[in-house]
Amino acid sequence: MMMFNSNSNPKSAIRNSQSAIECFTLIELLVVVAIIAVLVAMLLPALNAAREKARQTACSSNLRQIGIAMTMYQNEYNDFFAPTHLNNGTSPSPAWGSTGWHQLFVNLHFTQWTIFMCPAGWNYNTSSWRHSASDPSQTYYQKFINYGYNMFYVGGFPDEPAGYPFSRTPARSNDIAQPSDTIMMTDTWNVGNNSPFYIVVNYFSTYSGYGVAWPYHSTGLNILWTDGHTSGVTMKDPIAEYPVALPQYLWDRK
Repeated sequence: MMMFNSNSNPKSAIRNSQSAIECFTLIELLVVVAIIAVLVAMLLPALNAAREKARQTACSSNLRQIGIAMTMYQNEYNDFFAPTHLNNGTSPSPAWGSTGWHQLFVNLHFTQWTIFMCPAGWNYNTSSWRHSASDPSQTYYQKFINYGYNMFYVGGFPDEPAGYPFSRTPARSNDIAQPSDTIMMTDTWNVGNNSPFYIVVNYFSTYSGYGVAWPYHSTGLNILWTDGHTSGVTMKDPIAEYPVALPQYLWDRK
């Protein structure tokens, strides 16, 4: 007589096989999830660093384009750097109705609005300025760009009223003794207004009419020098580090 073993039942064997596969798949899934979590934890800082590096590189490119626009201006205007702004004739600067250096570049068709926004600085603050800063019809918001001009030593206010303390002619190239070590533009923040700004001063200030050099990037800030090259400067805390990271000789014409 032929004897049958219950374990040799094909249907039973299939069920047992499916059960084994299902258990193995669950374990495998848990292992894969754990591995992915470890990899993400390891890679996320590197990915964030790469993204920040890309933003910093794009910011540096913006500044170089601004430098090219400045050179175009100098070629047209006897080697003078652009004025910090042209007054509207009704009040001392910074007058909201006046034309800033960046607006002047756009009006002269040397560049476009988009280069005045740092990729890191654009998301730095969520107040209403950033929704209108690139709209030429929004005169007030046009001051709120991410790059400030060295207004005291490179730019100037040639059409300010007599006796105004900042009234001076913009520099020419020959006026800058150390062009590779003299700041023209830098990442800028207006502490008083909690916004970006189009001018920058050589000391830390909370006055709403001034911008200060500001570390939009994880390693610090980008600078456009008067010879046209760009580089980064390490600065984490502007309040504590301003005079150390950006000493006076980097600002003046000497």
